[in-house]
Amino acid sequence: KALALVYQQNKEQIRLDREALNVLKQLRDVEVKKTRELERLLSKR
Repeated sequence: KALALVYQQNKEQIRLDREALNVLKQLRDVEVKKTRELERLLSKR
């Protein structure tokens, strides 16, 4: 019974870690886009 609980908690933790990772990826994508846009604007001068 205790083992089943640990397993369930691990599964939940893994799910949360995956979600956090996805959010970080999205954030990085936004940063990359912002940087590209900035470089584009600066190169136009």
